[in-house]
Amino acid sequence: MTIDEAAEALKANNLEIDCIEMSLTQEASASPIVYHGKGYIRQDKDGVLNFKIFVSKVENTNIAQQMHQVFSNQSGRIFADSDFYSLIARDARSRTWTADRIIPQTGANLSFAYGQLRSIKSEHNHFEAKHSVSIRYFGVMELPIEFGRADFGNKKMGKVQFPAGNAEIAVQEYPDETVFTAASKVSLSESFHTRMDEAAKFLTAKSVEWRVLQRHDGNRGFIELTSASARSVVTRMDPPITRSINGYWQNGWVLYTKYLEYVLRTTKRSYWNHCTSHLHNAREASANALDAWAVGLAVAVEGMVELVPFTQDKSEKEKIKKFKEWILEQIRSRKKFQLFEKRMGGLLGMLSNVRLQDRMAPLIASGHVTGAYADAWSKLRNRHVHPKGVDPQRMDSKEFQEIFDLINKTTTFMYEIVFYLIGYSGMHSDYGQHGYPARIYPVTQSAPKPIHIAKS
Repeated sequence: MTIDEAAEALKANNLEIDCIEMSLTQEASASPIVYHGKGYIRQDKDGVLNFKIFVSKVENTNIAQQMHQVFSNQSGRIFADSDFYSLIARDARSRTWTADRIIPQTGANLSFAYGQLRSIKSEHNHFEAKHSVSIRYFGVMELPIEFGRADFGNKKMGKVQFPAGNAEIAVQEYPDETVFTAASKVSLSESFHTRMDEAAKFLTAKSVEWRVLQRHDGNRGFIELTSASARSVVTRMDPPITRSINGYWQNGWVLYTKYLEYVLRTTKRSYWNHCTSHLHNAREASANALDAWAVGLAVAVEGMVELVPFTQDKSEKEKIKKFKEWILEQIRSRKKFQLFEKRMGGLLGMLSNVRLQDRMAPLIASGHVTGAYADAWSKLRNRHVHPKGVDPQRMDSKEFQEIFDLINKTTTFMYEIVFYLIGYSGMHSDYGQHGYPARIYPVTQSAPKPIHIAKS
């Protein structure tokens, strides 16, 4: 099975790799447990990758030790690093596949070992001196692409191409999959595919997951195939810009580019940017009951507000410091109030904290966020995070409409914060008004600034 055949089999949900040699090795151990043997890697009906080794040799354990380990496990304890295993498998074409962070199980008498895999990875030689990263999503993502403009083989497709960061991004959409590819003259960061994925999630407001990753650095390359993952069936959070908006086709990719460049610039770790995590929480919350959606959205926006840079005036800090000292001195000088000194010290300490309203005030004044929508967020948060005996059975359509309006205004407020963070100016959907009209961001901006999109 070639690399391309493996990817197609994964998409068809029938990947099966027979392995002539497999080794399952315990991680983070000076004397690791190792299982050797032949076996296979297969997809189950849910698209999850599984492995099985028919064990011919075992190192550093026996049945008694394994039984002791099983019965010593404690409920409520997270897995330690030494609970995980790594897999190395060689298939019939002598291609090596690897996987890590596996929690395996063993059969009777340690005769076989099996378990689920998050992903499998294989390195290979590449004969083009280029740097590229490609991620494939199975299914249609509804992107700003004029579908069917070009043919690829026997499949209709749409394609756009544009610069972002130090790379050229090409997006191809087919009837059954979508491919994002970044190409560059220099090596791309190890997490570039994660950043592309973050931008795709932001643009579509969907919890999409890539299934195939391919990376080339000079003459070396690798492919990674992932299991299908569980996710909310239907999320109701709307994207920052919808197809009905005039300028959607141009401004959609401006949004994608700005978000991609933002996460590339500000993310210091290999996983998601904090902004992406907050957006994810808001999006997943929208799949739940109305109250859960409201709470999840309000809390996510609160985390996003914290990302807005804010510098407190030095004179203001000095005033607060002197005020706190004066209050505490008054308490100390009165014997009957001295027992409140520690409590008052804690309360007064909150004066030094930067309030969320303080962070938003300059953005409201400059037209980067809408004051009425900031108020809607505050009302939504207070109403649902601190409920006061609301009886859902007595709520009428007017009250439900009010909640929906608060959610929609808060959603727009959230996107306005993101637009500010990423430096976007252009068209977007205003969910705070019925009919969801188009609006230019920021409100002081007279016209959007599109980028050149090459179509094929």
